[in-house]
Amino acid sequence: MRYLTVNEVKTAVPSDILGRLTDDDVSHSITEKVIDDAKIETAIGWAEAYVDAQLAKRYVVPLDLEAINSDGARDLVKEAALQMSVYRLYARVEQEDVAKDKRELADRTLGDLASGKIELPGAEERARVRIRYKAPDARFSQNTEE
Repeated sequence: MRYLTVNEVKTAVPSDILGRLTDDDVSHSITEKVIDDAKIETAIGWAEAYVDAQLAKRYVVPLDLEAINSDGARDLVKEAALQMSVYRLYARVEQEDVAKDKRELADRTLGDLASGKIELPGAEERARVRIRYKAPDARFSQNTEE
């Protein structure tokens, strides 16, 4: 586990909704839908990769949640991963606008974390090294006919 488990998604999202978002069998009625854990795992993998891509601007990823010294900060990362997972599940069945607010909330949170507006105490920050290049002075001919 990195940020989120299938069981955490199942706890946060009602089972009838998860069934509709993960069961692709058209012969199942709305009450017969079965939750497909593999599809949830795929959504979690995508969400964790997205979280890492956003936080890599400031932190060494993947984050070690155990090293973060704040329950609230850990919860922010987990919640962002959860919201992005749910968004991904909705996008899978082409209902992206239903969960658009989830993505926007997660994006704002991740942006604040990456910019330093919100800190992750204990998370290893990426080194901020400025790279400078030195090149020889440019030399141009004074002759305009060349």
